[in-house]
Amino acid sequence: MSKSINELTNNCLMEIPNNIDLYWLKTFNQKYISVVDGRVCQTQSSDFSAEVNVIMAVNRDLDFVVLLTPQGNYLSAQIDGALQADRKLIGPWEKFKPVYFSNDNLALLTDHNQYLCAELDEDLVANRSSIGSCEKFNLTSIPQSILDKLVSTIYPIIRIITLGNFESEINRFKNKVLSLQSQKKPIKIYVGPGRIPKVGFLNIELEVQVEPEFLENHFDEIFQFPANSSWSIPDSCVDYIFHEDFIEHISQQSQIEFLAEAYRVLKPGAIHRISTPCLIESMRLHSDFEKGFQGVFSDEWKCWIHINLLSKKMIEEIATMIGYKRVHFTVKNHSLSEHHPGDSRPGSDRDENFGNIYVELLKTAE
Repeated sequence: MSKSINELTNNCLMEIPNNIDLYWLKTFNQKYISVVDGRVCQTQSSDFSAEVNVIMAVNRDLDFVVLLTPQGNYLSAQIDGALQADRKLIGPWEKFKPVYFSNDNLALLTDHNQYLCAELDEDLVANRSSIGSCEKFNLTSIPQSILDKLVSTIYPIIRIITLGNFESEINRFKNKVLSLQSQKKPIKIYVGPGRIPKVGFLNIELEVQVEPEFLENHFDEIFQFPANSSWSIPDSCVDYIFHEDFIEHISQQSQIEFLAEAYRVLKPGAIHRISTPCLIESMRLHSDFEKGFQGVFSDEWKCWIHINLLSKKMIEEIATMIGYKRVHFTVKNHSLSEHHPGDSRPGSDRDENFGNIYVELLKTAE
């Protein structure tokens, strides 16, 4: 049974990971980036530094840093340049790219290509297009006595940036697969979990955005690398592969690469289950082709960041081309596999019977 965060802290088992460096950020006028009553600002060093000073967390293998509050939230740079200090998950707006001028002096670039700036009125904004003195920050070491006090709140949220680069993550994934294989345990893979990973599965995500609690209790079940790459695991070793609303977000080339790699690693007789929006149903319901260009329901791509939607016939032809011997179309929450955890998609945005295609690709016994 997994231990709670408090139990881990009380047993002195919680430590800052070795590949993470933590700093305070000092502004050009020798003040610290802080959060006071929800406002991101600058303060002088004081007895309250541990309660208000923002912490920069650095994983030396990654090209971005994150900014944390002592209460366990991420700083987020909004499109309008405002900074918010209440985020629990990491997305693009919570990542800052460091631009170093020396080992302890840097600027921070947001996802909107704007720099963090310490204004003269002591506010912090993220809306500068160039670097001057107000956009440069000095790194300051945090006393160990303060880190010891903060570890219980910041540890859960920095676990996500202990995920390394793609190469190291694929290697960690391979080692987990080999471990399960040696223990003769089923190897089940869930691709593109988003914020809802599956316990008991090896979850593969391009950018992990899961709750800190999952990382704390199931770190060895979440991996950050592109699914349409070589997984570097043995042939015919996986018992089940599943994904929902994932495959339509990658290009046609990536889809074929992904389906081929999945086919390679599946055991004979194993199943690859796909749930994906149906191109034909979407167009039938929302398009008026008599209007030509203007009548095409383009929001199917624009609103959901879809790249290459599929139809049943397209899936069947591609799967057969790759080598799958049986293509079984089914309905929500019905599966030929004992490993199926149930479908969570689609939501209210689509008809659960016709809005998505539910299909199971079988690699038959050799």
